Amino acid sequence: MKIPKTTLGRNIWRLRSWWGWSEEELASCAGVPPSLVRDIERGASDPRLSELTALAKAVKINVIALMSPLGELISCNESEKERLFSKVVKGDALDDCWEWRGALNHTSRSKAYGQIGMTGGELIYVHRLSYAIAAPLPKRWTIDHKCRNKLCVNPDHLEATPFGGNIAERNRRRQDDFRNGDQSNKIQREDKNFEVPRGIAWL
Repeated sequence: MKIPKTTLGRNIWRLRSWWGWSEEELASCAGVPPSLVRDIERGASDPRLSELTALAKAVKINVIALMSPLGELISCNESEKERLFSKVVKGDALDDCWEWRGALNHTSRSKAYGQIGMTGGELIYVHRLSYAIAAPLPKRWTIDHKCRNKLCVNPDHLEATPFGGNIAERNRRRQDDFRNGDQSNKIQREDKNFEVPRGIAWL
């Protein structure tokens, strides 16, 4: 199949391919007719908002982003996945944080994000890589920790937004915390057995 010419059609095609779905499988997941997916990719359909919302939910991406150029998506291989999760400690409950126990980009744990080296030499934040394994993530997008634990890599605790989106969300949360009497906007986490790895290193 030729790459669709419209932005929406191209995004649907790329995201469907990312998930490894056929047109029928995407349609089934979104609860829309297969003909709609086919027509969108061909640029022959003007879908309703409800249909766009269903498709966006199926491919796990913002509905507004679905209609905008996505750019390059983050990708990784099996070796990188294994190295990532070999340094992650998961909680007992399904909704617990998955905490990174590898190299950090700062010597202060409260200010640090985990980092890992990719095969090509690029360094990437581990929460970004974890999200990109679970769902499509454009390189120019940012990730917000809904749990406010910077070392968490649980995809269910992460939210992808276009560049700058998490800054606006963080400011909104700070305002909410201030109104609720919590001006620190921090979750204090103590782990006496945890040692901060120095510097940025390959794992």
